[in-house]
Amino acid sequence: MKKYISKFICAVLSLGLALFTATQVKADVIDWFDSNGISYEIATDYAGAMVTSVYGTHSSEITIPERVTNPHTGSSYTVTRIGWAAFGSDIDWDVDFIFIPKTIVFFDEFFMSYGVNVKALNVDPENPNYASTDGVLMNKDKSLLIRYPRIKPGSTYEIPATVTKLGELCFVWCDLLTEIYIPDSVTSVGMSAFGGCVNLTKVRLSASLEKIPGQTFFRCMGLKEVIVPEGIKGIEPDAFVSCEELKKLELPASIETLDEGSLADCYLEGVYFYGNAPTAVNAFGEGEYMTQATVYYRKGTTGWEPTFCGRPTAVWGDEPQPTAEISCEYKDGSLILTFTGNLQESTDTKTWKTLDAASPYTVKPDGTQKFYRTMTGGSDDQNFTIPLSNTVSLDMIWIKPGTFLMGSPEGELGRNNEIQHEVTLTKEYWIGKYEVTQAQYETIMASNPSMFKGDDMPVDNISWDHAMSFCKALTEIEKTAGRLPEGYEYTLPTEAQWEYACRAGTTTALNSGKNLSSAGACPEMDEVGWYAGNSEGVFQSVGQKKANAWGLYDMHGNVQEWCLDWYEEDYPTSAVTDPQGPNSGSERIYRGGDWSQWAYSCRSANRGHAAQNHSVNGYVVAP
Repeated sequence: MKKYISKFICAVLSLGLALFTATQVKADVIDWFDSNGISYEIATDYAGAMVTSVYGTHSSEITIPERVTNPHTGSSYTVTRIGWAAFGSDIDWDVDFIFIPKTIVFFDEFFMSYGVNVKALNVDPENPNYASTDGVLMNKDKSLLIRYPRIKPGSTYEIPATVTKLGELCFVWCDLLTEIYIPDSVTSVGMSAFGGCVNLTKVRLSASLEKIPGQTFFRCMGLKEVIVPEGIKGIEPDAFVSCEELKKLELPASIETLDEGSLADCYLEGVYFYGNAPTAVNAFGEGEYMTQATVYYRKGTTGWEPTFCGRPTAVWGDEPQPTAEISCEYKDGSLILTFTGNLQESTDTKTWKTLDAASPYTVKPDGTQKFYRTMTGGSDDQNFTIPLSNTVSLDMIWIKPGTFLMGSPEGELGRNNEIQHEVTLTKEYWIGKYEVTQAQYETIMASNPSMFKGDDMPVDNISWDHAMSFCKALTEIEKTAGRLPEGYEYTLPTEAQWEYACRAGTTTALNSGKNLSSAGACPEMDEVGWYAGNSEGVFQSVGQKKANAWGLYDMHGNVQEWCLDWYEEDYPTSAVTDPQGPNSGSERIYRGGDWSQWAYSCRSANRGHAAQNHSVNGYVVAP
């Protein structure tokens, strides 16, 4: 057994609790017997009978009785305890549910650790100590999640917000699960909570955890993504042992310590630190058990050396990038460009537009001076500025294609019909860095319908029709100026484009990577937007709050933002690509919430809708 793994845990997960009887101190057993396919024992140190094995019922519905009689002696006992092997390997069939009577006062912490195929654990509501929620066993006040049934239907699970502690082995061998969301109410996670969940692919941890506990994801061989929120300060030994698919781990600036062996014997290729170097000794293990990862850190952080715990370090962002090259030849009256990377075009070398072009690319002379270059992608150089007048301009931010989870998890405060589903956007696009200001709107439309006036304030009192008229006018101006490539136009973002840009890679309620501590006023919302809790009854000038990771401001609050789509109440329940919304409808979508609403209405996933001739607060543009 290797240095960093607890021998006891290996026994639990790999050897079927072989060491348990050697370490468990047992009381004197004074009676034992079988009744109706269930084994019981009576001991001196507790009252009543303990269930030691269920082996012979072969029923899809197992009910533990309140009382049982020894068929040999006639002695009768109240059934009060569930032993560690009660639901063990003797149950070799699928069980719809196991019913727990009101008399049970004790569960051994290792019961069901064999991974019994049961769909639900149902507790008598009159039991004073235990309860069940949707087939999941909990203590009476539902603050402790004790055991999740191995074959409970469904691939995702959102732990209820009442839960503050996950018990030891609480999800062990639950190989139907693919995704788990641990709410910030959870402050403690027991040993090997997710051990053996081989199909678990994504986990979001609680920001209230002090550390990621040891062996938490032992043998979660399909795990690909672990979201570690700001607030977690350390990682205990063997947290990710045998996680074969977990190649990348991002750790927040709050990480202070890594225990010995905390990242040992796993398959990580890169560990990315947002903050200063933590205190650590042999975090990646030693010898044959050393994880072969590169450590990346942010520029401006401190304490980093050429190596960290025996692994090489590099500045985050200095990973090798593909090269971009371009060459040209003049042939048959046309310019032939051969290139790698993304081809960009400009008429003045200041404003560049990325073309949807493949190499080789033919340019036919039209009397207009044009410049071409190539970029490797993902660069700030793909952002550009539209000159609207000598004093007014409009900044556009490039958004790369990608896949994200649209909607909100069930535990999110303020959630309302926002079914999570995977969305893939296959094409790049640009979106306004700020909400459209009154100065920008007035420059293009020669009018300003806003309620509260100010050049740098967002334009409001705008209908969907008004917003589209602005986009159409801007498109014509830019085409006439020769700054808009063929096939491009300025328009409103689709609802999917809006949420993808807003989230900027986050999965939390806000694009700062944080969830709401309150549906009303809360400090998390104060950081990123103007809303009822801080606006003092009026929207504010753009760009004053914290931008998201892609450089977009005021996506939460200030003014609502129209989207292109017709409104449809129900989201799709399966993955979609480049969704455009329904073909028709009576109302259009708007997003983001505004200065008059509370935090829950300003979440990344929150949806609003109104008739397209109805005036709401504002909008952003996207070509």
